[in-house]
Amino acid sequence: DYFNAKLSIFEQTKRALINLDSDHAETILQAAKKQHCETVLFTMNKEKKHLAHYCIDNLVEHEGVLSFDIIHNNTSHPITLSMPGAFNAANALAAAACAYEEGISWSSIQKGLSCTHVPGRMQLFVSDDSKMIILVDNAHNEMSFHAFFQAVKLAYPTRKILASFGAAGDKSHERRKVLPEVASKYAQYLIFTEDDAGHMPFDELCAEMGAHTHGIAWEAVFERKDAAARAAEIVAGDEASWIICLLAKGTDTAQHRGDDTVFVQHDVDSAQQLINTYNTTHGRA
Repeated sequence: DYFNAKLSIFEQTKRALINLDSDHAETILQAAKKQHCETVLFTMNKEKKHLAHYCIDNLVEHEGVLSFDIIHNNTSHPITLSMPGAFNAANALAAAACAYEEGISWSSIQKGLSCTHVPGRMQLFVSDDSKMIILVDNAHNEMSFHAFFQAVKLAYPTRKILASFGAAGDKSHERRKVLPEVASKYAQYLIFTEDDAGHMPFDELCAEMGAHTHGIAWEAVFERKDAAARAAEIVAGDEASWIICLLAKGTDTAQHRGDDTVFVQHDVDSAQQLINTYNTTHGRA
């Protein structure tokens, strides 16, 4: 299966970085040991830091910016990362550990992470008056949805969540159930939209997803850019504070419709245009 296929990577290397926070960390460690791999260990968990070569301390998130210390050999290295979400701190820890093990200096690691930006991945757009906040991310499965929404709730605890996403029509059928189930645990409103509907009628696909929202209100808008615009319309007209989450595609422009592949406006462009329009409409160009 997929997990066992991943473990075969140890047959092709003599050295590996392993995340002690993985659900199956012990199995992973045993697989590495079986292939006589040297292991370098890292963790976000304070209770495991005595087992790790690299760990994180003093993690703080404020307005979409993470700051934390990476501890290695009893020395603290301060890091700033302009990407929200604790899971991005874990990603940065892994990248930093890999870089340092390959001889990259801590100053270079710190500089590199401070300016790291991945379009369409936890990419934040904020209006001048902070009323309109849009977060674009590529989360598209059960695990990444949980991680995404947990990060949003932690960063914006007082804001309601409006999430827009879809699910494929010809594959990954389980996502039509699990994605709305996960989203409805965190969000107050959902807009289902296109995400490679393939040969499945869009209305039928959305109805299937809507059956798993646990009573959370939802609507369906076919074109992704129109769904984003509808989300912005709802938020702009409500006195409550919201955050709009455009999920699953990021900067991907391809959509599978029947036997054809068409190219549409990606979520990052939609978010930027909506923020620009909002600022202009509210007198702050």
